[in-house]
Amino acid sequence: MSEVASPKKIAKKSAPKKPADHAPYKAMIVDAINSLKERKGSSRQAIAKHVKANNKVGENVDSQVKINLKRMVVAGELVQVKGVGASGSFRVAAKPKAAKKKSPAATVKKVKKESKEVKKSTPKKKAAPTKR
Repeated sequence: MSEVASPKKIAKKSAPKKPADHAPYKAMIVDAINSLKERKGSSRQAIAKHVKANNKVGENVDSQVKINLKRMVVAGELVQVKGVGASGSFRVAAKPKAAKKKSPAATVKKVKKESKEVKKSTPKKKAAPTKR
């Protein structure tokens, strides 16, 4: 009997992924919200419409915008003014102001100075007079 050769698995080389012709969806969404300038926030539909009109994007824009809106709300990059999930209105979150950082040496000096003041301010007890 002759042996039947089993078909070898052909390893397909995946072509390197072609970079997109557009910016990341997060950047496009923030740009859309800023350019729409709606007082009470921009809706998902308006954002998707703006992204389609101003960028070279594919067929799945609506689903990508929806997914990225949810992610950005969870991450704190957007604020959802009204609605739940991807429905409602969205605004770009205000960036918190960065507080000035003090050098570690300055904080150590401050702590030492405070401890000296505490030592100075504690009154010393006088010995009670003894009765004879």
